[in-house]
Amino acid sequence: MSETNELLSSYFIRGFLEGAKRQGHDVISILKEADIDLVKVEDPDALFDGKQLQSLFDALMQQLDDIYLGFVKERHKPILNLATLKMAMDAETLGESIRARTEFRESLRDDVHYEFRLNKKQHEFSLTVDDFEMVQGVDTHLFYWLRLSTIYRYHSWLIGRRIKLNRVHFSSPEPEFGQAHLLLFNCDIAFNQPQNAVFFDNSYLSYPVIRTESEIMENNASIQDYRDWLKVPGSDISLTRQVEQAIEDLQKDQVFHPTLDVLAGKLRINPRRLRTQLARENQSFQQIKAKVRQALAIHKLLSTALPISTVALQLGFSEPGDFSRNFKRWTGLSPSEYRAKHAKS
Repeated sequence: MSETNELLSSYFIRGFLEGAKRQGHDVISILKEADIDLVKVEDPDALFDGKQLQSLFDALMQQLDDIYLGFVKERHKPILNLATLKMAMDAETLGESIRARTEFRESLRDDVHYEFRLNKKQHEFSLTVDDFEMVQGVDTHLFYWLRLSTIYRYHSWLIGRRIKLNRVHFSSPEPEFGQAHLLLFNCDIAFNQPQNAVFFDNSYLSYPVIRTESEIMENNASIQDYRDWLKVPGSDISLTRQVEQAIEDLQKDQVFHPTLDVLAGKLRINPRRLRTQLARENQSFQQIKAKVRQALAIHKLLSTALPISTVALQLGFSEPGDFSRNFKRWTGLSPSEYRAKHAKS
C-alpha cells in the first residue's frame, strides 16, 4: 500500500487526459490501455499511485505519438527523443550529456526552449524549460511539472544517484489542488516565477553517466526502477558503498574473487565508468574488495571459534598461509594474534 504522500487525486488523471481530449483522441481507449477505471477517474475523491500515473503516460505517448502528451500545439515524436539521446551517447559526465541534449533540442524546434546555466559564484546549475506553445484549455502547471519531474528523475537515473535539488521554480500560481505532487522534489518550491526551472549544486555535473548505451536507448519506462513516477530513481548513497554491498552479496554466494566486469554487471554500470567514478571518490575496486574481505575476516575471527584454516577456506583462500599473509598486511597482526588480542578486550 502506498503512503498518502505517494498518492494523487483523480484531478491529475483528468488533467493529463485533457490534451488528448481536446485534440480529438479516444480517452476511453487510452484509459483502457493504461488499465485505469473510468468510473474511478470521474470520482473526485479517488486516489492514484505513481505506477498508475506512469501507465497513463505510456498509453498517452503511444496513442498520440507525442512525448508532450498533447499539451503542446506541435507534437514531439518519441523517435525525435531517441535522436536526442543518441546525440549524447558519447558523453561521460552528466554535464556533457545535458549540454549535448539541450543544444540538439534547441536546433530541432523554435517553439520549445530548454536552457542550462552555470552560476559559478553560487556553485549552482539550473535547467529551464519555457515558452512552449500550449494547446488552449490545458493545465500548464501540470505540463511543466511533468517536464521538470522528467528532468529530475532522468538525470538522477542517468548517474545512479538521487540528485539533491536546491529549489524548483514554476511560472504558474500555486495550484488550488494542493502540493502532494511536488513532494518528489524534496526541496523548496516557488511559484509565480519568471521561468520553470530546477536548481542543484554544480558538483553533480562531474558525475559520470553510469548507464549503458542499451539502457539509455531503451524506453526508460520499461526499466524497473523507473516505473513509479512519484519516486526518484537512483541511490542516495555513494558508489563506493554500493560496490561494497555488491561484493558482500557476492561473498554470500561464495564468489570471493569477482572481477571488475562482474561487479559492473551486477550494478548495471559500464566498467570504465565504474572505475572513473570510484577514482573520483578516491577509491579503487581492489581497495574496496580487500576492505570488504578484511571486514568479513575480522567478523569471523571474533564472532566464531572456527580454526584459522576454516576461516581461510570460508573466505576463498586456497591456503591458510595466504590468508595469514594477507591478514597481517591488512592489520599488522596474524589472525591468531588479532583474535587473542581482541578477545581479551
